Amino acid sequence: MYEVRWTKSALDELAEMWLVSDSSLRDAITAAAAQVDALLAKSPAEAGESRSDNRRILFMPPLGVSFVV
Repeated sequence: MYEVRWTKSALDELAEMWLVSDSSLRDAITAAAAQVDALLAKSPAEAGESRSDNRRILFMPPLGVSFVV
């Protein structure tokens, strides 16, 4: 298992998205964030697509997440 750490700016952006959304989009954001956490905790090096500078990107609609393993 890996530890997933969200930056403060990512959490702030996620919270802002959630606050301005209607209830169905809030549910989708909450579910997607939980799926991202679970996937990255299990196998982050295999999640998403590779990018430069050891970064990876993962799309879990309605979210897109950039991360480093």
